[in-house]
Amino acid sequence: MRFVSAETARRPARDVILAHLLEVLLIEILRSSAESAAAPGLLQVLADPRLAVAIHRIHEQPTRS
Repeated sequence: MRFVSAETARRPARDVILAHLLEVLLIEILRSSAESAAAPGLLQVLADPRLAVAIHRIHEQPTRS
């Protein structure tokens, strides 16, 4: 996160570096959630085809009951 924070200033190749840093951060998050014995999270819910459809519909129309 320190690297991402440092790249918020206008510097050459900032956008490219931020994109790659965020990709690495996402990979690390996915790795850590796969290794932990924590309760099921959003990624596990999205792996279920029926629940994934429901979650996507909720996010498409968040103001709908």
